[in-house]
Amino acid sequence: MQVGLGSMPSSHFHDANLLCTFQTFASKKSLANKITANDSPLASHSPVNKLNPRLGIMFGTKMTFWITTMAIGALLFVGWKLTARGNYETAAYQLLDSEGPFELRDYPEIMLVTTDMATASNGNDGSFGRLFQYISGSNERGQKVKMTTPVFMESDPTEPTGTMGFVIPQKVVESSIPNPTGSRVEIEKRTAGRYAVMRFNGRLNERSQTDSEAKLIEWIELQGWEREEKTEFAGYDPPWTPRIFRRNETLIRLK
Repeated sequence: MQVGLGSMPSSHFHDANLLCTFQTFASKKSLANKITANDSPLASHSPVNKLNPRLGIMFGTKMTFWITTMAIGALLFVGWKLTARGNYETAAYQLLDSEGPFELRDYPEIMLVTTDMATASNGNDGSFGRLFQYISGSNERGQKVKMTTPVFMESDPTEPTGTMGFVIPQKVVESSIPNPTGSRVEIEKRTAGRYAVMRFNGRLNERSQTDSEAKLIEWIELQGWEREEKTEFAGYDPPWTPRIFRRNETLIRLK
């Protein structure tokens, strides 16, 4: 037999209201406990909550790496700019004509401080060091002479040695050139003349010298010019200059 609420005794009705109130309270408390559990230290051990700190660490590490890399790159760039060829006096010449990497130039008389150099050594035999000592004060007046460009190198494949020369700054030439005190170092005059020249970048070594010399001789012959037998090479940059920015030249005097 079914009994409606209206037919229930008042005491039973009161008990039913208490039961509903208790059930509502228990439901709310259970929900609150779930929320608190998610915020507890135990919840931080879940895979989802572990992910955020790890991502933060990884992001911070990458940012530190890139900032450090950019800072080092900026310092290297500044150092290169401070020592790049643009900061040095360069031997003067007049450009008469050009065709791709080839040029026709007139050079005036140039004064050089020179030393002997083993063929194809490019200064690695101590010749560069002897010249650098001269401009650093190893001369009769103890005078420091500014570095210039290019460094000229002349070699003859049939001879065991060639020469390396630094251009003496024009102001020193106009005043008075101090005589060297170091052995195997001399002051020489590079007479004025017309030169065929090939410019190229990369490293100045035996392979690049041989290749550029062959190309330059071919260009000279195509022009119908007569040339001298000796070939000169010129380097304009310090050793740490990136290959792509380096300036090298091969020069042959014309008759």
